Amino acid sequence: MKQFSLVVVLSAVAALLVNCAPEPTKDETLLNQVEESKYSHLQEAYQKSQEKQTQNVVVNEEDYPYATAIPGKQGYVLSPYSQKPLDVRNQQSGDLVLDPYYARSEKKYFRIP
Repeated sequence: MKQFSLVVVLSAVAALLVNCAPEPTKDETLLNQVEESKYSHLQEAYQKSQEKQTQNVVVNEEDYPYATAIPGKQGYVLSPYSQKPLDVRNQQSGDLVLDPYYARSEKKYFRIP
């Protein structure tokens, strides 16, 4: 009987110790990194789609300078900004073109003569 009561007491003490033990702490920074990495590909895809949308925007301003046609080179013009030759054979006269020698954020547009 003593052994039985001792087993009951020990099991009760063990149950109390298990219930009173603190839960393991979670490393919040690690959890945040996991959460960020989980959605990082979605953020990158969103940013790329935003960049594409801004690249395809047609600006409706009327006062853009005209490029200068290069004599003897059909379909080539000099940019009014960079003064570098550009191939515009696939474009029509009056089309608005973005100078590729400048960053897109600067938006250096000109018209084809």
